[in-house]
Amino acid sequence: MKNYSTTADQVLHLVAEKSSCFKPKGRILDSNVKVRVYRPRKSRSKKEKEEEEEVLVVYGIDVKKDMYVKFDVYVNLVLDGNDSDIKLGPESREFAGTYVDLAHGVTKIANEGDTMIKTKRKTNLKLGISELLGDLKADEEDSILVTLVPRTGSGANTTVDGVRIDYMPRYTQ
Repeated sequence: MKNYSTTADQVLHLVAEKSSCFKPKGRILDSNVKVRVYRPRKSRSKKEKEEEEEVLVVYGIDVKKDMYVKFDVYVNLVLDGNDSDIKLGPESREFAGTYVDLAHGVTKIANEGDTMIKTKRKTNLKLGISELLGDLKADEEDSILVTLVPRTGSGANTTVDGVRIDYMPRYTQ
């Protein structure tokens, strides 16, 4: 167990250790990115689980160039040895989902006075993980390990601002 005193360096280390935010510049997806994401709520009752979905949010996804981008998201993926070339896919039990951005070939341009400004906005990926956490027997854990695996060579032009967990109400009919 770690022993943290109240020195500023150790407090900053503790905060950085628990952070899943990559700001101010974001994290470039030129290789696999692993991050520990702390869950705001654990030990939810059966009723709470029925009423709301636990959602993994990869936010602030920014593609610098107009190109095809794809990356996979895994939860609690544990590999032995070198994981630089993960050969897993949707068939693996830790697979949460995939982000895909297609090259559009056209860049939106907005007029601002006499100057032309290229507009670009960041996107988010939201993945429901309540069932996945149950299958992995991780629904009582304080945190989960999220792995982002770039699947195209365009990861060097892609940044992510962070990963978090939100809760969304389920819509039942």
